[in-house]
Amino acid sequence: MIRFIVCAVFICLGLFFEITAVIGVYRFDTALRRMHAAALGDTMGLFFIVLGLIVAEGLSGNLLKYAMLVLLLWNTSPIASHLIGKLEYETNEALSKEVETWKS
Repeated sequence: MIRFIVCAVFICLGLFFEITAVIGVYRFDTALRRMHAAALGDTMGLFFIVLGLIVAEGLSGNLLKYAMLVLLLWNTSPIASHLIGKLEYETNEALSKEVETWKS
């Protein structure tokens, strides 16, 4: 029963981060802010959901698969987000002017 409760807490926490990221993607105005919300949802939401699955299954052969999944997505998501943000910054002139006002 304790394992079930811990599993449910981790999965609900992961779903909270995912839902918050989706709301952030729709509410933010610029592409860079939307990308930031999506990237945070990917990393934190995925971590807690997979952690809940690991707790639910216990020590099994799937533990390595879950760990590899997290490592793969934690390595590829920031790189993809960075490249999308860089492309948006370089191609959208209005955004680059707005970012310059953020710096000052």
